[in-house]
Amino acid sequence: MAKKKRDKNRVLIFDTTARDGKQSPGCNFGPDDTIRLAHQLARMKVDVMEAGFPVSSDDDFEAVRRVAHEVPGITCAALARANKDDIDCVMKAFGDAIKRSRIHIFIATSDVHMEKKLNKSPDEVIRMAVEAIKYAQACGIDNIEFSPEDASRTGFSFLAKIVAAAAWAGARTINIPDTVGYAVGTEYPNMILRLMHEVSIIERNDIVLSLHCHNDCGLATANTLAGLAAGARQAHCTINGIGERAGNTHLAEVVMALKTRRDYYKLDTGINTKEIGPTARLVSSIIGKPIHDTLPIVGANVHAHSTGIHQDGVLKERATYEIMSPEDTGWQEESLPLSSQSGRHGFKQRLAYIGYEVNAKTFGVVYAKFKELAAMKPLVHNTDLHMLMQETEAEQHAEEEGWIRLLNVDYHKLDGTRRVFVGLTANDNTFEASGTGNGPFDATWSAVRSALTRQKFWPGEIKLESFDVSKGQGGIESVGIARVKISLGDYAAFGRGSDTDIVVACTKAHIAALNNLINAPILRERIS
Repeated sequence: MAKKKRDKNRVLIFDTTARDGKQSPGCNFGPDDTIRLAHQLARMKVDVMEAGFPVSSDDDFEAVRRVAHEVPGITCAALARANKDDIDCVMKAFGDAIKRSRIHIFIATSDVHMEKKLNKSPDEVIRMAVEAIKYAQACGIDNIEFSPEDASRTGFSFLAKIVAAAAWAGARTINIPDTVGYAVGTEYPNMILRLMHEVSIIERNDIVLSLHCHNDCGLATANTLAGLAAGARQAHCTINGIGERAGNTHLAEVVMALKTRRDYYKLDTGINTKEIGPTARLVSSIIGKPIHDTLPIVGANVHAHSTGIHQDGVLKERATYEIMSPEDTGWQEESLPLSSQSGRHGFKQRLAYIGYEVNAKTFGVVYAKFKELAAMKPLVHNTDLHMLMQETEAEQHAEEEGWIRLLNVDYHKLDGTRRVFVGLTANDNTFEASGTGNGPFDATWSAVRSALTRQKFWPGEIKLESFDVSKGQGGIESVGIARVKISLGDYAAFGRGSDTDIVVACTKAHIAALNNLINAPILRERIS
C-alpha cells in the first residue's frame, strides 16, 4: 500500500508543556494534571503531546501510560535517552498503545556535552544513537523522533553526519534543538536549509525536520518561525512559553503568527485557535502562576486600548489597531463568568467545558464551595473554577492518603502583630495551635509549624524560602492566590492556595507545600 503523501504546507505542533515545560521551578505536573492537559490539547487539535520522561519518575511513567491509553485524537510522545533501559521503560508505559505513540530519543552532540557530560567520542555518540533507534524499532515502534541535543552549538559536519545516520537507522522525525537559546540572526534557518540540501535522505525518505527552541535571548518564537520558513515542518512548543531558565517557544505565538500572516508563510497548523485562551488559563491554574498581562496572544492587555486615539480607532474599526480578534483565541468564552444565580446544571456544564468530568460526590463538594465563593465574589471566572477543582481534588487525595488537611483558620491583629489560629488533621489526628508574625505568610507559617511540631509531625529543619501573592480575575473582590517555596536540606517543594481571604490562602499554600515535600518519594524514607 502506497504511503500517504505528506502535505508540505502543514506544520505539526508538538507540545512539550508536560515534559520540558514543567522543568520551570515550581511548575508541578502530576499525572492527573497531565491527563487534563492532554484532553485540552486534543480539543485544540495539537498533533503530538510529549507526556513525560518515563524513566525519570513514577509520575512521568504513569502520565505517559495514561495519555497513551486514555486520550484519543493526539499522538502521545515519551522521551528516552539513547540506551536500552530508557527505551524499555517507554515501551512498558506505551503497552498496547504503542502503534499510536511516539518515542523521542535524544543524545547530546555538541563538543562540550560529548566531552564533559557524556565522556564519549563523536563516533561513539553516532553508534549509540543508531543502536538506540534500531532497538526501538525492534521493540515494535515505528514512530521515532531523534534529537541531537545542543544542535545549535554542534559543528555542522558532525550534525549532518548524525542526522543522516539517525534517518538511515529509522527515525521519521529529526528534531534540531537550540537547547540553550544560542542561535541568532540567520544561523538557525540556515542550519535547516543546509541539512535539507546536504543530507539527501531527508528528502528521499520524506523526513520531517523539527524545531525546539529556548528563549534565553528572547528569540525562541522568532527562531521557530524562521526555521519553519526555511522548510522545517514541526515545532516544539509549550503553553504560555513555560520551561527551564527563560522558557520555551510559546505555542500561541507560533500558531497565531502563522495564521495572521498566512500571506507570508503560506503554512497551516490545523490548530483550533478558539481553544488557545482556555488552554493558557488551564496551564496557569495547574502551575499556580498567573499569565502576565502583556504575554502575547493570551495576556489580559492584548485587547485593551488605553489611549484615546487607539480607543477611537478600535471603536470605528477593530482592524485599525488589532490584527486578530478576541474571538480568534477563545476570549469570548472567558468573558462569560458565573454568579450566585448559576444553577447546578449550568455549573456542571461549565466544569465540563474547562475539562472536568466529576462524580456525584465531588460535584456536591465543589458546588458547595462554588456557592460559598459566589456569595463573596459576584462574578466567578473560569480561573476561579480551576482553582476550586484542583484544591478539591487535592483535599480529597490528602484525605485518602492521610496527609495534612486544613480544618479551620482564624486570626486577629493586635498592636501590629497578627496572631493566627489553625486546626489541622492528618492520619486521623487533630492538631491545633497558634502563631504570630508581622504578615499573613509569617503568621500562618508559625501557626502551622507549631501545630505539627506539637504532634511530632514536623519532619526536620524545613525552611520557608520564598512566598508571593497575586490576585485572580476580577476587581477588589478577586480571589487571592498565595504561593510558597519551602525546603528540607537540598530538596525544595512548592505549594499554592487560594481564597478570598488571603490568610486562609496562605495557610492552604503552606499545607500544600508541606504535603508535596513530606510525601515526595525521594524524602519518604529519610523522613520516616
